[in-house]
Amino acid sequence: MCITVLTTFGSFSKEELIEFGFRFLLTEPNWAYFALKLSFFFWSLILLPIALDKFFKKH
Repeated sequence: MCITVLTTFGSFSKEELIEFGFRFLLTEPNWAYFALKLSFFFWSLILLPIALDKFFKKH
């Protein structure tokens, strides 16, 4: 579920993230928005193999 949330946040536009509660993006430059998006996608890709490994070990 964490991977889904991170990927969903990564797909939001800047305005959508601000509406969702990331209000600091109002005062930060654009690079902060792109760094936040990159970190969402980075952590979702890092966690994906761990989640898949746990899923397939159960069967």
